[in-house]
Amino acid sequence: MKKKLFVLFFMFVLTIALTSCGKKEEETARVTLDTNPSYELIIDEEKTVIAVTALNEDASIVLYGESLVGKSLEEATEVIINLTVEYGYQDDTVKLSISEEYSNAKKVIDEMKKTIKETLDEKNITATIETVTAYTQAQLAEYVEKYSVYTLDELKEKTETELLNILSESRNATKQLIDVTMQELYYESLKYQEVIEEKETILKEFEAKTDGFILETYKTALELYQNTMNQVVNLKYRTLLAPDSVYQMTLKKAIEGKVAINEQKKYVESLPAGNVKETATASLNELIASYEGYLVALENTKVKAEAEFDKVISLMETYEEQLIAAEDAVVALLGISVEEIVNDVEIKANEYYQSFVEEYKNDIAQYEEFINAQKAKLEE
Repeated sequence: MKKKLFVLFFMFVLTIALTSCGKKEEETARVTLDTNPSYELIIDEEKTVIAVTALNEDASIVLYGESLVGKSLEEATEVIINLTVEYGYQDDTVKLSISEEYSNAKKVIDEMKKTIKETLDEKNITATIETVTAYTQAQLAEYVEKYSVYTLDELKEKTETELLNILSESRNATKQLIDVTMQELYYESLKYQEVIEEKETILKEFEAKTDGFILETYKTALELYQNTMNQVVNLKYRTLLAPDSVYQMTLKKAIEGKVAINEQKKYVESLPAGNVKETATASLNELIASYEGYLVALENTKVKAEAEFDKVISLMETYEEQLIAAEDAVVALLGISVEEIVNDVEIKANEYYQSFVEEYKNDIAQYEEFINAQKAKLEE
């Protein structure tokens, strides 16, 4: 079904326009840097950062308030490593990946390794720096589908550069949401909204041409389908993102615990050998054990949540089948084309995004305040 979603993808549209005029498609690459905090950077063919995303909570703290878009990959890498070390998040292994189709990908990775090694050497830190396999184009399409308005089938038809342009635009368009889980929920909700807009347009057309049992069947199926769509979004939000959810409360304890661990590590390292250091080390070990307990609790909560999601999604799929059957019956009766009916349906993505942010603005602000407070502790 043709999509007419505006606003979000100006750069993508421009890229297609240039390509259609016979100009060479500009390269982009997805670079990941994982050193306990996990970061995603999208770069253009000049190795300039055009989007940067924190892929976990530790990275959210490190990146909060930082502006890396527009910097060279080398500059951004140096900033990330310096901050990661400064805040005590540095692991003893750094893992890097880059899109394999990117020109001189190996050279770019070698330059990153050099920058990281030199930055760590200045701080007398030794770490293993290794390259890991980047997403294949098929894996990238599945990944981008979570953060875009496109279906997987549509994304499979696109080049890697087109996929990355879509991803970078979506990242920049939704950066106010901070957390990638919230970004994913937004795009899921937007896709649902598009489906409902299309189905309601179809319903209006049906109502203008017929009535009776078959139309009432369609109305009922649409209502059930829409209700379960809303249940999916609301359940995911309440379970994983709402500030008072078990998951978020446990996550905040884990984040605070990690900050406390990093602070205690610095304290232990500053002490000379002796009883005081032994006591401080024992306290550090207790903090680590507590933190690991939070991680286990988070995983268990997420597993339970996924099971609940599956139940509601299964119900939604059942109602979807009923809706499609009812729709086919009306179409057969009227002899009309659904494609023509929905061809002019427009979902104004920018307006929907603003309404989404407005709906969750207090929760977004609360999360942002929390992340900022944790970063402030590490900067003391």
